[in-house]
Amino acid sequence: APDEAAARAAVTALEEEVLRRYKPGHGLGRLEDDAAVASAMLRAFHAGHDPAHLMMAEELVLTAVARHDVSSGVPALVAASELAVVLWDLAEVAEKPEYRDRARDTLAALTATYRQHGWRAAPFVSALHAIR
Repeated sequence: APDEAAARAAVTALEEEVLRRYKPGHGLGRLEDDAAVASAMLRAFHAGHDPAHLMMAEELVLTAVARHDVSSGVPALVAASELAVVLWDLAEVAEKPEYRDRARDTLAALTATYRQHGWRAAPFVSALHAIR
């Protein structure tokens, strides 16, 4: 199917870009990039069950949580909300239940400031519902 071929090509292109830009301990550089790519790699894993995709998602999300202040501004709020959802999903897929605590902690770090962002806090609300 053309959609499947397009999806495979997109994942391959993303993998190549990650391999070019990824630096151990530093991720891709920006919190937003790490979160988006971790989410995409986890979805690719669900679709094709390639362990490399799971490994990339896990590495990026853990590096992002360790390196970045998730409570600084709207881009961080959006990215941190996405990271929390990825962590929650990784807890089951990678069989590491401690990731659920990290997901909760990530969202807890945003509770003091999310109201300052008005409607832009929608990803935070979505993440709260996703990790129930």
